[in-house]
Amino acid sequence: ALALSPDVVCLLVGINDVYAFRKHRKTDVAAEFDFEAWEKRYTGLLDTLRRQNPDVRIMLGTPFVTKEGGRLKEKDYHITEQTTHRLAETVRRIARKYDAALLPFDEMFYELTKEEPRRGYWIWDGIHPTPAGHHRMADLWLRTAEAMP
Repeated sequence: ALALSPDVVCLLVGINDVYAFRKHRKTDVAAEFDFEAWEKRYTGLLDTLRRQNPDVRIMLGTPFVTKEGGRLKEKDYHITEQTTHRLAETVRRIARKYDAALLPFDEMFYELTKEEPRRGYWIWDGIHPTPAGHHRMADLWLRTAEAMP
């Protein structure tokens, strides 16, 4: 993607890292998520991007999870939720540091699931949005992109 010299780059990462950690935690229940290393990798990617394309505009999406689908059966769902929430807060901090536009998908899905409490309407399995959820993500992306300098 960097070779294309894009005008705008949008990143949404984090939830796969949470589930890789959860898989590792099954064999090592004392394992702790390495938030510092995650942030370092994330900012390293942005540093490379800015070095190669100083004028690029950046949009950062917060990772999200909801208690839907397979997440309903997770005994340790609170660990997934807490880890994802902390990564979302990290993305907020990084967005401020890099003067990036923020796409608060975590807050959006939290509010949406309060409005439409029918299970699976916005996110079918807790991490993958339905067409309705993707539509709302696109709406937020467009509003945010239009407001960018």
